[in-house]
Parts: sequence; C-alpha cells; structure tokens
Amino acid sequence: MNRPLDTSPFNFEEFVSSHIQTPDRLNVTLKYYADVLGNWIDADRMANLILNRKEIIPDNDQGAELLSSCGNLLAHTGDPRCRDAYNLALEIWENPYQKFTTQFRIAVAEIKRLNQPKAIPEAIKKSYQAAIEFGNRTKNSSDTKFSKGLIKNLEALFYIKSKQLDKAGESIKEALDLISDIPSSNLTIIPGISYRYRLQILENYGLYAGMTSSWKDALPIYRQALTMSREHHPESLAEVLAMYGYALIQAKESREAIEVLLEAEELFSQDIWIDKVPQIHKMLAVAYDDIGNNERSLFWLEKLMNQSELTPTL
Repeated sequence: MNRPLDTSPFNFEEFVSSHIQTPDRLNVTLKYYADVLGNWIDADRMANLILNRKEIIPDNDQGAELLSSCGNLLAHTGDPRCRDAYNLALEIWENPYQKFTTQFRIAVAEIKRLNQPKAIPEAIKKSYQAAIEFGNRTKNSSDTKFSKGLIKNLEALFYIKSKQLDKAGESIKEALDLISDIPSSNLTIIPGISYRYRLQILENYGLYAGMTSSWKDALPIYRQALTMSREHHPESLAEVLAMYGYALIQAKESREAIEVLLEAEELFSQDIWIDKVPQIHKMLAVAYDDIGNNERSLFWLEKLMNQSELTPTL
C-alpha cells in the first residue's frame, strides 16, 4: 500500500532541543546543511537555535567545536552573534591551536564581515597574544612565527580594503617573510591547513601587486599559488583559478584567461559554492569579448543573465 509522503517542514527547534547534549551530532547536521546541501538559511537558523541554548552546551571539545562551527556560519552571513559563538568556544577549548584559530577567526570576521572598524584593533591585538600563547603551549616557536604571518596577512587585507596600500605592502611582505622559511612539517598545524593559509597570503600578495604595480607583475605570484594548490591543497584550486583568470584579463592575456576560467567554472559548478559561478560567467563574457569572439561572449552573457533570473531574492 502506498503511504502519503510526509512533506511537513523539519522542526529544527525540536531537533536542537533534543540533541543539545550531543553536540557532535548537532555539528554533523549543521555541516551537512552548509557543506553538502549549501543551505545557508537553514544552517544559520540552526546555529541561532543552538546559541539560544548556550548555557546547556557541554563544556568539552565537542561543545567547543559546535560553537566554533556556529561562529563560522554566522560570520559567513555577517551576523554579529558569531562573536558570542567564538567567545564561548574560546572559554572551552584547551587545544592551543584551536584557541588561536578561534581568536583569529574573530579578527577575520571583524575585518571581512562585521564592518565595525573600532573593534578591529582589539581583535588583532588578541590574535597576536593568542599566537604567542600557541607557541608557548606547544613549545614550538615556529607555531608562533607562522601564526604571526597569518595575522600580518589579515592586516594587509584590512589595509587593502581601506585603501592604505603602502601599509598593505609592508604587512604582506612581512607575512611572506614570516612563513616562507618554515616547512609545514615543523608546525603543529595540519599540513593541508597550513598550505591553505600560505595560499591566502599569495592571493593577497597577487592582489596587492596588481593594484599597486601592474597585473603582469601579479601573474607569477598567481602561478606560484596555482602550482601550490594543485600539489598541496586542491580544495582551493577553483578559487585560485578564478583569481588568476581575473589577473590575466586585467593583464590583457584574455586567451589564457579563457582556458583558466573554463576550468574554474567546471570546478565551481560541481561544488557547494555554486554562487561563485555567475562571477566566472561574467569574466568569460569579458574575456571572449576582448579577443573579438562575440558569439562566445554572448553565450556566457546569456548564461549569466539566466543564472540571475534563477537566483531567488532573499
């Protein structure tokens, strides 16, 4: 006998209430909605429901990891409650790397998402303190040095965003100097994560070179990032390809840009970050127009317009 399909909406509040004492299960569900389904609305809703019950979240690593995940999700959408989630996680974490990276993410959120300039200096200051504590706890000065490089890179991003390009150049070069001579094998940080951080610094360095010198000067930097991503962190490949493609267009190397961007488009189309695809379509339309291929330029422009029509307005 055929049973009617239950199409009633999922009761997130009941689910969170029932599993608040098993944070690992909530964390898996939260990440599934964000990382697999790409459903940021429901993931954010669940994160807020979890924070509403923060007093009864277990005081252990699983609880800290759940709060950190909530912070990451809420920071992604610029929700100031990410500060609460991160600070609660900081109180629980014992792992020295997790304590540093949680404090560092607060600084990232302040600079990239929350738009509260007055909060940035204090967040940066606390990140430096956390970097020192990280190395002291692990008895590994390389951990502190590498972490300071990450903070310098974040400072450079802040200076780029605020058009203080001279200071951005100083900070990005300091970041490179701090991390370049430290093998990933010497760090407590997982090698794959350390390479992601290295790539972020190269990406910012390429952006700085393009803005202050010439985009042709930026190309070798992005090629270095591309090689590193292919060899050590393929999860970042689509993003690096997109940035390299943009730099190639700016440097009037549109034929090579097309090849690069087609690979980026294929990777992004298979990923949860499908919202990045319209940006690639726009760059492909520009690149084909640059080489005089109006037919292909129109093809990608139409895909861009169709994508815009399919994207719901929230």
